[in-house]
Amino acid sequence: MRPGSMAGIAAGLLLVAALIAGRLMVGLTTPIVSSAPLQQSTPTPTNTPVPDLKLSPSTAVANQTVTLTGTNFTSPITPGGGGVGGVHQITGAGDSLITLAEVALDSSAVEYPVDLDSGGNLLVTVVIPISDATIADGSLVMKVTDSFGQSDTATLKIPQRSLTVTPDEGPRGSVVTAKGTGFPASNPRTTTQSVKLTYDGTSVGTATTDAEGDFETTFNVPLTAGIPSSNTVTATGVGTTGTAIDGHKVASPKVELTPESAAFGATIAINGTGFPGFSTATTVDIGDLSVLPSPPPRTLADGLLSISVLVPQLDLGVQVVRLTVGGVSAIATFTIVAPDPTATPVPTATPLPIVDTATGLAPLSDNLVRVWSFDNSTKEWSYYDPRPIFASANTVTQLVRGQIYWIKIDNAQTVTLNGSERTLFVGWNLLAW
Repeated sequence: MRPGSMAGIAAGLLLVAALIAGRLMVGLTTPIVSSAPLQQSTPTPTNTPVPDLKLSPSTAVANQTVTLTGTNFTSPITPGGGGVGGVHQITGAGDSLITLAEVALDSSAVEYPVDLDSGGNLLVTVVIPISDATIADGSLVMKVTDSFGQSDTATLKIPQRSLTVTPDEGPRGSVVTAKGTGFPASNPRTTTQSVKLTYDGTSVGTATTDAEGDFETTFNVPLTAGIPSSNTVTATGVGTTGTAIDGHKVASPKVELTPESAAFGATIAINGTGFPGFSTATTVDIGDLSVLPSPPPRTLADGLLSISVLVPQLDLGVQVVRLTVGGVSAIATFTIVAPDPTATPVPTATPLPIVDTATGLAPLSDNLVRVWSFDNSTKEWSYYDPRPIFASANTVTQLVRGQIYWIKIDNAQTVTLNGSERTLFVGWNLLAW
């Protein structure tokens, strides 16, 4: 091949190479670099459920059972649950606990482990432990923490204890009803709780609380209570320091007269209340004269007493009536009035009929024991004894119409004396002649 031909071929190949290179460069552009800073994209927000714990009832006492319900605790979607199907638990170990006032509840209060359900929900009953914190009224925080660390709290209110006694006043031996609230409850899961009652320091019984810490019982006012007195009734939880108090009074004894006024020789009733029970009357006075029957009367168990007596011959006007039973006294006022003019002849200068004592009392025969008379003008006593040995010593030698005499007989007798039928009882009888 000629040299000229070779040169032409070489030039042609170079041209083809250049064309191919140019075609490959077609569409390529120089990259443009921005001077603005790089920005991160904001992630889309997600709603994370928050645990919600509730307590029912929210007010409860020590040893009472309450129910805990919760939602949005850890579900089995989060691995690591120790329960069946991978559910999470309140294990009772480590930090996975139920606490009250920052104190972990033990196995006597809750049965660990507590399984959550497949939705992370909680349902469990617990017993409020008996402690200084749960005996005092106030608010306590209960907290639940599951095995993944999810937790929430609820507030438990401990109510104030109370005691009410009814009626709030009564005599010795009377029945009183006591009602209490807010004490440790009796619970079949744990223990039965009792309350001790005292009346001014004297034990008057015990009562058992119900499932909510309430009780109702009765007791008798001690026979040693003062008359009158104001006393404190105390209820104390057995084995605890929790107490509640209320007041009760023993009233002063009272005397009531029926009627409140009458002429001398009339029969009146002296009624006493609030005296010591089963006790003997030692004083029954109208004015400065004793009208105490023989034998002396006794009160009933509830301190009641009723006596029928004759009004003695005293000055007209107000007289003090005194009744003493078992060392306790009460007084009332009684008015002695003039005799009813329609029933009693108007006094004249004519002397009142007088009869010899032995003759006037002859219908009593051997049943008569003795007669006493009191002269209010001279303040002197005189007497008559039917026995012959006293014949010369007797000072009641005549019986005067309208005069008051104390007549003692051996046996009850209905007899006509001075023209009137009289019913006499065994012992002393106050009689207007």
